[in-house]
Amino acid sequence: VPSKLNNHAVDVNYTVPLGDGNSLLAGASYQRGSAYCQEFPIQHFEPCNDNNPAYDVYARYQGGKLTVKAEWAETTEKWPGTFNPNPPLSQFGASDVTSFDVGLKYRTGLLGMPADVSAEFSRFDTGPDDSPWEKQDQYVLGFAAFATPSVKLFAEYIRTDGFAPLNFLSGGLGGNPLVPLSSATAFSDVYLVGINAAF
Repeated sequence: VPSKLNNHAVDVNYTVPLGDGNSLLAGASYQRGSAYCQEFPIQHFEPCNDNNPAYDVYARYQGGKLTVKAEWAETTEKWPGTFNPNPPLSQFGASDVTSFDVGLKYRTGLLGMPADVSAEFSRFDTGPDDSPWEKQDQYVLGFAAFATPSVKLFAEYIRTDGFAPLNFLSGGLGGNPLVPLSSATAFSDVYLVGINAAF
């Protein structure tokens, strides 16, 4: 069966012990063919004319009851499909793709059960300033309690500002090149409660 290797990824990370059970992990990764490579209009998973590599750097600190993490990712080239050649949207040039997130988790207790309180912020940046597809921000507050090691009770609040989907990001929705699916003013609030159990 004819085939060829057309993508690859590399990841390198290292954990530094800091004593008393504390540690710092740092790493970096590279992917030759990221998902951000389509021409306009963007349709996710469509073939690309060329690869758009991406890299990622990340770190995690574990100190006692506290865990802190941070991550940054970016494409090395501009995503061609983020440029819409049709006026007036043609005023926004093609953009590379960046994302980052920061978060923390603290171990505490509830009614004798181990519990975690967490907070996280992330941004997905896909377009120039003031474009409808500029970015999508997400804020997450979470709480989880472990009734047993395999039963977790959890609650989350998720706030999203902006909407930057991977289909018709910069235009082409419904066949109309001037209608993007993205929106800089969209927002959502999600309240989530549940149980994860394994038997």
